Amino acid sequence: MSLPARRKGRSAGRGRDSNWSTVTSLLADAWRPAAKSLGVLRRRRNIRNPSQLLRTLLIYLTGRSLREAVALAHLARIAQLSDMALLKRLRNATPWLRWLATSLLTHPGLELHKPNWLLGFNVKCVDATVICKPGSSGTDWRLHFDFRLFDMGFEQFQVTDNKTGESFRNFEVKPGDLLLGDRGYAQLEGMHHVIEQSGDFIVRLGCRSFTPYDLRDQHRIDLVRELASLRVGAVRVWPVFGRTVEGKTVRMRVCAIRLPRQEFRQAQQTARRKAKRKGRRISREALRFQRYVVVGTSVAEARLSAEQVLKLYRMRWQIELAIKRLKTIIGASELPSRGRESGLAWLHGKLVLALLVQALCNRGQELQLVASKSKGTGSDDIRRQGNLWREMRVVLIIITGIVNGAAGREWHSGRWRRLCQILEERPRKRVTQHELLFS
Repeated sequence: MSLPARRKGRSAGRGRDSNWSTVTSLLADAWRPAAKSLGVLRRRRNIRNPSQLLRTLLIYLTGRSLREAVALAHLARIAQLSDMALLKRLRNATPWLRWLATSLLTHPGLELHKPNWLLGFNVKCVDATVICKPGSSGTDWRLHFDFRLFDMGFEQFQVTDNKTGESFRNFEVKPGDLLLGDRGYAQLEGMHHVIEQSGDFIVRLGCRSFTPYDLRDQHRIDLVRELASLRVGAVRVWPVFGRTVEGKTVRMRVCAIRLPRQEFRQAQQTARRKAKRKGRRISREALRFQRYVVVGTSVAEARLSAEQVLKLYRMRWQIELAIKRLKTIIGASELPSRGRESGLAWLHGKLVLALLVQALCNRGQELQLVASKSKGTGSDDIRRQGNLWREMRVVLIIITGIVNGAAGREWHSGRWRRLCQILEERPRKRVTQHELLFS
């Protein structure tokens, strides 16, 4: 059998190099000098430059074992090293991987149209997810995220141990930020942190989140008793305040709406399942509280009405979907190692991979938007037609082929547009959460 012509081999090589250049173009300009300044490449034996190191690490992070990763790196003529040498490189690369992930957070997303009543706010959802070591039955690590609601991108992240719980204090807050959090964030200390940094919050409240006092007469409010007279679909507001352990006052509005029978029955079943899974008993008071959606907000009524606050809180579900995509598609649900150093490096490396996938999805949608402007298609339509779940799965396969050296064809703008068109959603009658903000 004759070998392929030399010209074709060079062309395929140029295509592979161009594909890898497409991936690295998403990184900050200083990503190579950062590897040197952070001490990642003190020894250049077998791996001579940051590009070889990043590519070899990404082969491992796409779901390969250490030995498979070094074998594929050898076949692709990227680097020649042993599996233990790769593990040591991974442990040493933690600060660099953290730097890369942080720099990727600044990559612009495709902005959705924001309703006029939210123009003065930078709306962000916050949440955390747990990561377990092999054989562990509890929580070993927590990943804390904040998620920009109107361009579908992560802005901050933090990796902590199991002793650091959910709190607004885990995030840097800027003036104009509006943070959406679930019941885990209903802590007065965290709310005070947001207000102190000139931000605002909307947070789901539980029946025992804190003791509320009426702003008008300073008397304690029994929310469970007050909510009992609320009719289905009706909205009610209480101006309240609470005091932190240190005696600081936090003022807010409590907004509540009663759910239809089917929805609150489903909420009660979910609460029972969670309590049973954790080996706890749920109180009757907590079960009654499931009949309502009760949120607290620091936003003044002149800026957001109670109906708008409750409508916006429904959008918090987007961060749940984003974390689910991260853990299932990228494979960041269970650590492959028990060691602390390698576990931290693996977590930060997975974040780099996830943010690269997200950045490439955004680039594909940007190209699709440019091509569709002549048809009068806006960014809202691109997001509605596209399926981010499918796009991320396909882009992960593409990146895996690129780092392995298996993707021989160059990914130009026309191919990106065609990919987005193939993955478009069929028209649906269901109204999206984003469209509900304009209703």
